[in-house]
Amino acid sequence: MDNKPLSWENNRRPVVTTRNRFFNGKYMSAREFAREQDYFLSRHRLINRLHLGSGIACGLRVEPHPNPTCPGWVVVRAGVAVDGWGRELILGEDTTFEVPDLVTGGEMLLGLRYVEETVESVPVLYAEEGKNRQEANWVRENVCLEAFSPDDAPAGCWSPIEKLETSSSAHCLDVEPPCGDRVPLALLRSRKGVGLEIDSSGRRQLPTPGQHLTRIVGINWPHGGSIPLHELRSRDGRLEIQFDRPLASSSGEGQGVDAHTFQVHFGRSEAGVRPATGAGGAPPEANGSRAVFQLAASHFEGEANLVGQTIYVTLHCDFILDNQGHPVDGNHLGGRLPSGNGSPGGTFRSWFHVEEEG
Repeated sequence: MDNKPLSWENNRRPVVTTRNRFFNGKYMSAREFAREQDYFLSRHRLINRLHLGSGIACGLRVEPHPNPTCPGWVVVRAGVAVDGWGRELILGEDTTFEVPDLVTGGEMLLGLRYVEETVESVPVLYAEEGKNRQEANWVRENVCLEAFSPDDAPAGCWSPIEKLETSSSAHCLDVEPPCGDRVPLALLRSRKGVGLEIDSSGRRQLPTPGQHLTRIVGINWPHGGSIPLHELRSRDGRLEIQFDRPLASSSGEGQGVDAHTFQVHFGRSEAGVRPATGAGGAPPEANGSRAVFQLAASHFEGEANLVGQTIYVTLHCDFILDNQGHPVDGNHLGGRLPSGNGSPGGTFRSWFHVEEEG
């Protein structure tokens, strides 16, 4: 019989199906204790892989080095990922990484990989293989950053979408991770006259738990209620939405608060609404944890004022990211705040009626 622990035979064994049966007088060797670890680790990693998948759970943003004298370096922020084998990869602190020299026009992927190291050598009290033998006392789980060519990565590695082979019934057990041992963090490019570019578009982001999502916690109008025109005018026509976390800066790439994602319409019925005009023609803007749309002065003057109209506010939260890069959980369920249904994104809708001057 082979007395080696299963983890020594194959550290990637998908599922261990045999566990210890304890009884008084049972002889426990290293093999039995190692099997106990293998059993629970393999089940835990199986659940991680099947229910979470592989990718980035939080953090691990790749940014240029803040020191301009270090053009060939990047900073990887602390964070957590799960690799294709279901193992947790924890980068406990912000880490600098020197990018290998790139030929202009070249590309390299920056990935995070799980590694183990044995530490603290101790004497073996009973050694069949000779006296004064020593063994490592602990196994330390760690990670390493490494750059590699996209040509060396499997097809579909740098993509948030995995094409699953559904024809094989054993797929969920016999799996080849899309990026092997690595979780890709960024695609690094060298551009003539530009320098190092960091592309994060192909990162695979794991679903964010509901309690970590940003929600809408306040609005400065009564949802479904009424506001006198003079009160709306006294606020300079500002319609404000408050979030419980700061928003990300607009990237100008179809993300953030702008005229497409923060829309205000008015009309006597929802079937006949038309867009409201912003003050000075300016689009909505985000400021920290607030988004603001300021109605133009023309909406308060003459016969074209808003008296008797209903203001409809729509926020397309699929495209509005918080400062962690997650879409705002914006569904306005039952007209209650905070918003949200526990999933990122959604559409926030609200309305109020403008009354005669009080």
